[in-house]
Amino acid sequence: MITPLLLGRINSKRYHIVPRMRDYDNLPTQWIPYLMCFQEGDYRSATVNTDALGFRWDPVKTKNILLGSSFVFGVGASGDEKTVARLLECNNFGGRAHTLMQHVLLYFFYGKYANKVTLLAGVNDLVCGIGIRKEGERSDHTNLSCKMPRFFDDSTKENLIQKSKNRLKLLKELTTSRKARLMYILQPFQEWFNKKNSLQETILFNILDNMPNSTWKVVRKSLTKENYLWFSEEMERICRELRIPFYDVNKDLDNKYHEEWLWVDRCHMTDKGYELVAKTIKENTGFF
Repeated sequence: MITPLLLGRINSKRYHIVPRMRDYDNLPTQWIPYLMCFQEGDYRSATVNTDALGFRWDPVKTKNILLGSSFVFGVGASGDEKTVARLLECNNFGGRAHTLMQHVLLYFFYGKYANKVTLLAGVNDLVCGIGIRKEGERSDHTNLSCKMPRFFDDSTKENLIQKSKNRLKLLKELTTSRKARLMYILQPFQEWFNKKNSLQETILFNILDNMPNSTWKVVRKSLTKENYLWFSEEMERICRELRIPFYDVNKDLDNKYHEEWLWVDRCHMTDKGYELVAKTIKENTGFF
C-alpha cells in the first residue's frame, strides 16, 4: 500500500529533475455541472496560473481556440506562455483529464466567439475507450488525474469509434452553426513515434513506471503502437466522412530529436517538446 510518506519520497525524485511539476501536482480541480471536472479558478504559481473560470491564464483573447486535455493545458511547460496553445496563438481550452464529450461541452459553453477551432486530442479517448477489462482491474480509470469519467460505457473498439464519430459530428454541427472552421489533430504520445530517450526521460519514465499502483502501467496497456495505428486510421476515416481536416502529428515527429529531452512523462512535454509540436503543426497543416 502506498503511503503519503512513500509518495512524497517518489515525487521528490521527480521534482529534483522537473521542479515545476510540483505546481501542476498541486493544482486543485473543481466540479462543474455537465462538464464535470475542471481546473480550479484563480490558481497562482510560478509555473501555471488560471483565470476565474479555471482556464489557463492568457492575457490576449483571440478568435482561435485549441481544445484538448492536459496536453493542451500544457502540463510540464515552464510557464503559461510556453504551451502549444500560446505558441499557436490560440486561447487555451485544455481541460485536464478531459475526453471528447467534455471538449464538445467546453466549446459549447464558452467558445461561441471563435472563428477557428482546433481539437488536439486522442490519448484520453483511447485510454477510456478501450480500457482494461481484466478481472480485478479498474476499467474506469478513476485513479487518473481529475477522475476521468467513463463516457464510453462499453470498452470495445467498435463503441469507441461509433461514439467518437457521434461526438465529432456534434462538434462539427456546432462549429458550422457558429460559422467557425474545425480541425482534428491526433496528439503525440511518447511511445507512438521512434525516438531515443534522453537521460532525463529514462530516469523519469523509470520513476513513474515503478510507482505503487502506477497509473502509467494501465495507460500503456491501452496506448500500444498497434492500438495507435488502428485509432489514427479510424479517426482519419471519420474526419474524412465528416469533412473535418485531420492531421496525425506523430508521423512527422518519427525518428527525429533523438536523445533530446522532450518529455516530462509519456503524455506531457518540456518547453522544447511543445515548441517542436507547435512548429510541426504549423508547417504541415496550413491551418495556422
